[in-house]
Amino acid sequence: MYLAASKHLILAEPFAAPTLWHTDLHQSNVFVSPTPPHDILSVIDWQGVSVAPLAVQVVFPKALRYKGENFHPDPKVPVPPVPEDFQTRSPDEKAALNREQIDAFMQNFHGVLMRKDPLRMASQGLPHTATAIEPIYAVSQSWNIGLHVIRFYLARTQMSWSDILGPDAPPCPINLSPEEIDQAMWEYQRCSKYRNAMKELRALLGMRHDGWVAADRYKKVKRYCKWLDWAWDSDELVLPNPFHDGRTQL
Repeated sequence: MYLAASKHLILAEPFAAPTLWHTDLHQSNVFVSPTPPHDILSVIDWQGVSVAPLAVQVVFPKALRYKGENFHPDPKVPVPPVPEDFQTRSPDEKAALNREQIDAFMQNFHGVLMRKDPLRMASQGLPHTATAIEPIYAVSQSWNIGLHVIRFYLARTQMSWSDILGPDAPPCPINLSPEEIDQAMWEYQRCSKYRNAMKELRALLGMRHDGWVAADRYKKVKRYCKWLDWAWDSDELVLPNPFHDGRTQL
């Protein structure tokens, strides 16, 4: 169904130009020389790389996203000021704040560059872009995000068909029944709730997506995960507690 629909959803040039993109371009995957001028030596973790229309690939690189809490990135203020109590902080705290400030600056600077690129800005402003191109991403990442996401996007595309292509649109090749659409929406909402719960718990526990935690927090995290066995509501959160001791898939 998606292949039949996709030929009607093809973006016009230049937004359809085939574009190579590293889908996991975060700082841990970029190796830089330790001494000036700090050249990029290598980029790893290419298994998720994809070629897709430009409008699909115009995203903010993970490596340049600020993830701290002490600064508020704003393109209007390229170098965000340090907290007022910076001089009273310990040397370790100052060093951590300086690193965060650099990360915030990198996000600000990249945001400024994006706004100066008319093609990028035009790509982000295309009408119905999400409905038209998100199925492309879902199909390419189905091994990771699950088939329920594809069913959701198919249902949404079918419901938005005439809005995307206009009143003279050809018949939609996606022919899900009302019951199948309702089921797709329900599955997506439930699984999204589960994923959000996992994301919040990982942040609370200081846990990476693969289950890694710092050695000095391991025992505390393990006790909390054991408590989750009792507190986890599988009916409410769709699936069993993913943080159960011994589970390997998070």
